[in-house]
Amino acid sequence: MKNNTLFCYYHPRIAPFLLIVTSWIASATSFAQHAPARKQVPDLNSIQQYVESIESHDKAMFSLVINDKGRVTYQAQSGFIYEKKHWFSSDEPIAANESSQYQIGSITKIFTATLVFQLIEQGKLSLGTPLSQYFPEFENANDITIGMMLSHRSGLFNYTDSPSFNSYYTQTLSQQELIKHLLKNPSHFPPNTHQEYSNTNYILLGFIIEQVTGKSYQENLRRNITDKLGLTSTMLCLDYSECGYQTVSYSYLAGQWEALPRLSPTVSIAAGAMISTPSELTVFMRALFNEELISQQSLKAMKGLTSPYGSTKGIWSIPYFHHHAWGHSGLIEGFHSQLIYIDHLDIAIAFNANGLNTKVNEIMKTIIGLYVGKEVEIPNYDRPTIKLTKSELEKFVGQFYSHTWRVDTQLFIDGEQLKAQWTGQPAIALSPLSDFELENRDYGILLKFDVSPSGKINYRRMVLHQNIWEIDYYKK
Repeated sequence: MKNNTLFCYYHPRIAPFLLIVTSWIASATSFAQHAPARKQVPDLNSIQQYVESIESHDKAMFSLVINDKGRVTYQAQSGFIYEKKHWFSSDEPIAANESSQYQIGSITKIFTATLVFQLIEQGKLSLGTPLSQYFPEFENANDITIGMMLSHRSGLFNYTDSPSFNSYYTQTLSQQELIKHLLKNPSHFPPNTHQEYSNTNYILLGFIIEQVTGKSYQENLRRNITDKLGLTSTMLCLDYSECGYQTVSYSYLAGQWEALPRLSPTVSIAAGAMISTPSELTVFMRALFNEELISQQSLKAMKGLTSPYGSTKGIWSIPYFHHHAWGHSGLIEGFHSQLIYIDHLDIAIAFNANGLNTKVNEIMKTIIGLYVGKEVEIPNYDRPTIKLTKSELEKFVGQFYSHTWRVDTQLFIDGEQLKAQWTGQPAIALSPLSDFELENRDYGILLKFDVSPSGKINYRRMVLHQNIWEIDYYKK
């Protein structure tokens, strides 16, 4: 189930049919029926039509920027970033605009890695510097290096996976208080034996940056990256009210956007607490890859080209339609972000959403494909339902369990209506999209049953698709 991607915490109200999620979950597939798009380079008309479809069907509230060789060739904003409260009238939604800031989650890690490589170039750190030099209290600290932490090869337990995380994620914590929480869990594996995503690595790297420089992470970020590039909306604030940040994240529930609680930035810091705009993220990415912030040698190390394991450091290698790209995703509260750079084309694309009712990967793949002139399938959000007889609906009925979730699902017929009910949740109606797909559009839920190559439906196994989640269920 782990996708090794993002700084992530979910409140239960994001998905009323699922438990709290504090792990990384892959979601590259789509339940939507598709129609081919014309091949054109770049197909801005089709991108615009797709963006309008996303907005009109409440699939996302977001900002998007495409920066091609230093020039913004496409940008769009959709939805609202918060609702202004009035005592004398209904709430006023404040629309997203070009200046809207978003929490970028684990895209923060690219900035943290950049700051670390700058210190390496200054001779103040090295990839071989042991963790014990700064935090000897951690298990295996003598054997864990800066390079391993950058590459997620340290073995340090991912603290956001701990059940105790739910008890303090909204609290304002000092460094000492957060360190105490990090120390509660033993290492997951011996250092450098394999790779597993852990936010703990980047929390500690942020604290190491502060120890080495004697300055806060925020000051290092400002002096060494944002001021150099003239970025005025990219920052890390330990108190959002002090920097005027107001954007709220939302979950789409029962046909409307519902605000979600905030995670304290003192809990995510160098692993996922930064805020920015998509336009400034693309400027940063181009500067990074054009060696304006670190040297060519450091950039090669970041790409994993100088590592015996080929491990990237702070960024991922991401293929898109045979184009090699670099980047990172971010997920925190209800904020979903992706930042990619196709270096041989000099194209940077940033997507920042504060509400999502589909899959980020589906949106990005469609937009990138249309822009670079590939044949892509544009999701059809108006897919019609079909009518099944009661005897056909009865084939779906049963009690289902998941190996990865402690939440059972019951499918049953109420009158003429097929319904689903997850443990501890109210029942919801399901509408057939086909003879093996069931949907509740208000909650963005699709249940998809297995189909063999010969077309035979396996009614004993289904996959729940909701937002970023894909969860296997089996009939008892």
